[in-house]
Amino acid sequence: MRCVVHPISAIGAIVPNFALNPGLSWQWHWRNQVYEPLGAKTISVLGWILGDPTIYTTSMEVARQIVNARGQLEKSYETTAIMAQWGPNLFSTNGDDWRRHRRILGAAFNADVYKFVWKETASLFDEMVEAEQWKKQPVVALNPVNKLTTKFALNIISRCAFGNVFSWQYESAQPEAMDFGKALEIVAQSCLFRVIIPNWMYRLPIPLLRRMDAAYKTLGSFMASVLASRKSEMSGNTTEDNQSRHDLFSFMTSASDDEGHAAMSDDEVISNTFLMLFAGHDTTAHTLDAAIGLLALYQDIQQEIYEEIKTVALEDASLPYDAYPKLHKTEACFLESLRLFPAAFLMVRTTTEDTVITTDDPHIHGGRLPLSKGTMLAVDLIGMHYNAEYFPEPEEFKPSRWYDARENDLSMFSFGSRTCIGRRFALTEAVCFLSHLLLSWRVEPIMRDGETAAQWRKRLMVADVSMTLGVKSLPIRLVARV
Repeated sequence: MRCVVHPISAIGAIVPNFALNPGLSWQWHWRNQVYEPLGAKTISVLGWILGDPTIYTTSMEVARQIVNARGQLEKSYETTAIMAQWGPNLFSTNGDDWRRHRRILGAAFNADVYKFVWKETASLFDEMVEAEQWKKQPVVALNPVNKLTTKFALNIISRCAFGNVFSWQYESAQPEAMDFGKALEIVAQSCLFRVIIPNWMYRLPIPLLRRMDAAYKTLGSFMASVLASRKSEMSGNTTEDNQSRHDLFSFMTSASDDEGHAAMSDDEVISNTFLMLFAGHDTTAHTLDAAIGLLALYQDIQQEIYEEIKTVALEDASLPYDAYPKLHKTEACFLESLRLFPAAFLMVRTTTEDTVITTDDPHIHGGRLPLSKGTMLAVDLIGMHYNAEYFPEPEEFKPSRWYDARENDLSMFSFGSRTCIGRRFALTEAVCFLSHLLLSWRVEPIMRDGETAAQWRKRLMVADVSMTLGVKSLPIRLVARV
């Protein structure tokens, strides 16, 4: 097997990045400098100082085996701790527990939810345009656009996951008060630090930590109260009609109740809601940023998508949910943006026993890779989606790659039974947002003095890598369509 030496390994996470230490984001910075020069899709990465070797792969064949293996490969606690802060959930569990969570959540993610997502996205978009007074301006500068998409995605996940609606221009009467919206924002931004920082530190007189702790307690109390309310509704103890609710929390609570002895505990319901909060806003917002930036740069593709949107818009310029299946090019734009910037860029598993994986790498003798118990494997989705064998001209923005794509082709959402359960939720929200945006506005890049399109694209491709992958602050101009 081909081997790469990662300079500082675990220490690289806390040492500033430099030429010899790309840190935790080496998959992005070295995406064209590792696999192809080695002539390999599966490599072993070693640390110079600390850390056990890890097998990284960009092979779809190997990735499918790693992700869908039963029993021999599982997620370890170290790789799921961030998402398990509230309790076990779909992301953090394995085996029968995972299948139980998947079955219950599968019932919650249904056609009624997707229709509800479209309705709320369209409603919030109109509310945003009104509150921001865009219609009074022929040109709107968004510098950066990231703030807008993050706020939008957080609001949608609040409405469609929790059933909690707060307006676009909502501001607490007491700016320092810890209301739901502020708690949601702080928790979404600090979940990594919550795992790293020990509990005793939150008792220290450090305002930042105190506020972080207050946000977690506020959100936890809110989810517990909503759970109690939904259960009361289902038991008929209130006048509320639970059947009229279409948020995920209500569907999940109802589906779990139907499972009887196999139902999820209250902690598991709340933990899965937290999982949806993180996965449902951060990744969608990042990919919308990328899509908007790329469409601003590629005006011909933007025009092509605009023409498609016009054909399905009604006379009053509204876009009903029935239009969604006809917006193939709009959806393809989002998928191609997600390929270029795969938000969840790593899938990690550890072998629970000695096992063998087959591979199409010619340098691996016999195409069989033996692995001992305790070996860590990582599917590098950045490397996979920049692999010219699967995606010719991988650095190019080509939504047409996805015009005839099947569900199984959407590798950015994982594979097989492990495919992201929220993919249709994210696609529905994204297509609705982009189609409403492009129907009324042409998107353009705001360039620096003397900057060329190629230079702006280079700036666009400087990604921000933390828990997820996304583009950095993007200056965008909206020009009203006549």
